[in-house]
Amino acid sequence: MLPFATYSGWMSPSYKSVPLHWHKEMEITLIEEGTAYYNIDLENYEFSKGNILFIHPHRLHSLNYENNIPMKWSTIVFNLDMLKSFSSDAILIKYLSPLINREHSFPLYITDECSGYEEILKTFKQLIRCYTEKYISYELEIKSLLLKLLGILYRNNLIIKDSIKANSTQAVDKIKISLNYIHNNYDKQISIKSLAELCSFSEYYFMRFFKKHVGMSCIQY
Repeated sequence: MLPFATYSGWMSPSYKSVPLHWHKEMEITLIEEGTAYYNIDLENYEFSKGNILFIHPHRLHSLNYENNIPMKWSTIVFNLDMLKSFSSDAILIKYLSPLINREHSFPLYITDECSGYEEILKTFKQLIRCYTEKYISYELEIKSLLLKLLGILYRNNLIIKDSIKANSTQAVDKIKISLNYIHNNYDKQISIKSLAELCSFSEYYFMRFFKKHVGMSCIQY
C-alpha cells in the first residue's frame, strides 16, 4: 500500500477547527481560498491564499476558522520513508536522510514571491490529480513527483540545512503526553489530577497550561 493520501475541505461555521494533533507523516498544504489560522508547535500563524505550508512529521499542529471568512485547503500527506531506495545511494545520503533525521528541514511555508513557487505549485497539483485519478502506474508517478518536488526545493535553496534536532520544547512534549493519554483512554474516566501528574504540574497550573496551548479546556477537548 502506498503511504500517500490527499485531503481537501472548507473551514466554515459548520466546520470550525481541526484539533491539535500530530502524526508521523509529512504534510504539505495549499491555502486555496481565504485565510488560515494555524497553531504549529504552540506558535500561532496566519496564512493567506496561495501560501504552501510544510509541516514536518511529529509537529503539533491545529487549524481554526476565524472572522467568519470561509477558507479552502488541499493537503497531501506521505511518509518520507517511501522515497528511500534499498541501497544507500547519493539521493538517500545527501537529501533524504538529512530530512528524515531533521538535519535539514522544509520551509515552514512559501509564498508566490519565493523562487520556484510556480513549479512547486504545479507539481503539488499534479500529485493531487495523479492520486485522484489513479490511472495505471500512478504509484510510480507519485514517487517521481515527490522526488521532483524535493529537487525543486533544494535547487531553489528553500530547504533549511541547519540542524533543528533540538526543536522540540518542553511545552510541546508535555502537550503531546497529555493528548496521547487522552486518546488512549478516552473511553475511561480521566481526571485532571492524573493528567497533571503526568506533566508534573499542579491541577490548577495544568488546567491553565492546557487551555493556553490547546485553545480549549480538557473537558471541551
